[in-house]
Order: sequence, then C-alpha cells, then structure tokens
Amino acid sequence: MTARETCQPVENIVNNFISQIHDNGLNPLRLANISVSEFYTELRNHLSVINDGGSIALGRGEYLASIGLSKNLESLFSTTTPFVREGPPVTWTKLVLFAGPHYEGPAQLKVGDSSVELPKGDFKLLHSGRPWRFLSPWPDKDDCMKELESSKMALHELADSRKTISEVLEQISLVEQCLRNHHDLVSQLSENQNHIKPKAIDLPFDGAHSSLTTQGVSDAHASTEDENLGGRDSPFAPTTIRYGRNEGLAQPVDIEPNEPALPVVAIVRNNSQRDGLQPGRDTRSGCRLHASDFIQSLSDVLDDPKNGEALRWSEDGQSVSIAPESTFPAHLLPRLNTKSYQSLVRRLYYYGFHKVGGAYHHGSFLRGQPSSIRPARETSGSPSLPSSLRNSTSQRGPRYKVIKRNRTRESV
Repeated sequence: MTARETCQPVENIVNNFISQIHDNGLNPLRLANISVSEFYTELRNHLSVINDGGSIALGRGEYLASIGLSKNLESLFSTTTPFVREGPPVTWTKLVLFAGPHYEGPAQLKVGDSSVELPKGDFKLLHSGRPWRFLSPWPDKDDCMKELESSKMALHELADSRKTISEVLEQISLVEQCLRNHHDLVSQLSENQNHIKPKAIDLPFDGAHSSLTTQGVSDAHASTEDENLGGRDSPFAPTTIRYGRNEGLAQPVDIEPNEPALPVVAIVRNNSQRDGLQPGRDTRSGCRLHASDFIQSLSDVLDDPKNGEALRWSEDGQSVSIAPESTFPAHLLPRLNTKSYQSLVRRLYYYGFHKVGGAYHHGSFLRGQPSSIRPARETSGSPSLPSSLRNSTSQRGPRYKVIKRNRTRESV
C-alpha cells in the first residue's frame, strides 16, 4: 500500500470517526518488550483504523464525548438503528451525517453500500434538520484535541522505533562484515595448513658439536636463570651459575648460592671432576628443526592451529605475536618449559628476540625453516665465561689467603 492510497478525505473521518469500532485495541508503537512480529501487527492495526477514518484516541482507550452524543441521538428516533433493506448495518449518526443539515430526498436513501428505508416519523425528523443540530459540531472539539495528542504521541513512538531499528541495522551490517572477514581468514588459514608442511632436515650435529653442546648447556642455564630472576624484566641480569673452560665448551660448575666469587683459576677443573655434569644429547624421537629445546617447543606450539589465539606466526612467517598476560592460557607454559608469562618473555629476550611493532622477531627464526639459535649472551661473550661473570671477576679480583708464620727473634 502506497502513501497516496492511505490518504483519506476529511469526509471519511467525519462519517467514520466513531462508527468503526475495532475488536482489537491499539497499543503503543514501541519496540520494548515485544517481538518484531508483534510490532508489525501493531503497525497493521493502526493503519487499518486510519484507513477507515476512525479515531486513534478511541482505539487507545480514550473516552470521547462523541460517543455519548451518538447514544443520545438514538433516543430521538423510533428505533436504535435504521432499518437496512440491503447491505451492511449503519448507525443513526452515520445516516444523519450523510443526510446533512437540510435533507430534501426521499424516505428511501442509499448510505454507502447500504439501502435504508425510513418510517414516516423518522423521515420527518430527519427532514427537519434537528438531528444534525444535535450533533454539530462533529466531531466534538475536545475529541479533536484528544485525537491530535494521540496522533502526536504515535508519531514520537514511531520516531523512536525508527531510531532503534536504524541502530539494529547498523549492527547487523557490522556483524555481517566481521563474519565475512572471519570466514575469509579461516578459509585462508585452512588453505595455508594444507600447503605448509615442515621439512625434515638433519642438522650437522657432528660438524657443529661445539655450538650444539653449548646450546644444551644454555637451555639448562636459561631454566635456572628464570627461577632466580623472579619478576625482573631485563634478560641480561647476572646469574649464580659459573662456567669453566674445556675444549672450547661452556660447562656448568656447581657453586653454592651464598658462596663468594672465586678467581678464574679456581673455576678451571679437569674432566674427571665434571663427568657427571656433561650435557647430554637430545634423545627424543621425531624430526627436529631447531637445535634448542626451547626454540623447538616454541615452533611446535606456533604450528598448532589450536593455539592461534595465544601464539601465532605473522603473515610473512618472520615474527611471533603473543597474547597479553591476562588472556594467555596457563596450560601452554609447561609446553614452553616455563612457569610464568614473565619467564616466557625473558626467555625470548635471552635467546636474542627483539620486540618490533608488538611482535617478537629473530633473524634466524622463520616459519618452517631450521635454525641453530643460541642464547644471545653466549654468542656475544667468551665461549667459556658469560660477560657478567667476567666483569664481576675482574672487578673483585682473585682472593688470596694470608699465611702468618711465627718468626724467631735473633739475639743481639
């Protein structure tokens, strides 16, 4: 139905202001606490009353003085309703309004689709114009004011509902766009998983015995360091582990935490004293891409699509993004050989990662590519001693034991 079809002439309102009584009342046109289908039904009910020329105020429960006038008009005629020979029934109010103030027609008249025949007395009364003067002005002035207030309220309700619907439509468009982007990303991720497969490459353990063995020691050293650092952020804090030198390899030496620093010569020991501390080779089965256990564990977690919300590769596969501590799942920490989120961050810095643009980057850590990454402090300092231990030793110097001897006094 178009807007032009819903426009009614004023005669339609005059003739049908209260004559059209609807079974269903009119409720406010608000979206609160009703469904979309119920709101649609209310719109249809209002439209039906307006098209019939009826009263919105009457449909919403307002009392109209025109109703009392219509009932009093019935008492002027011989019957409560006119005699209809053919067609739908009509009221005296509708008949009087149709006849007008000066009716000069016959006793049989056509009112809309109804053929009405008036008895002689009712015909004379209608011809006199008295019923018209009884109703005039019609509709009642107070009823017109109530109708204007009801119509104005309905317009405000429609404006609020239109605003709510516009906001809902905006949210629908936003959700639709996000869902499409999400679908495209998941499709792309699914395609990448079907094409990207890690290659099994045997690393030259025999040719790089020194670097790999040192890497194994570094893993144990990094684990001990994470426990001692506590809440510190710097990955280069001094540790309580000291190193000896044997054939170019860094070897751990057991020293009590409270024991003062020893000179360099006191750290060098023979092979027989360190047989139980030699780092062993990795005996785990399966193909490895990385020499370090920590780097291998990090790569395995990143390649698992279930961990995408916590750790994930960048699009170019050259950086690692990590979720904030508040949303990072705790069950992934044991898989990364760490006990806390801060320990994981320190471990990354320890192995030479740098934070660039919110992601951690290492030049040798690439998706699907092997690496022999070692801790940064091993590659930057002496192969036998970390820089922190060399600095502390050079500053404090060696310890000497002063031996006092009793000297005999020579007689003069």
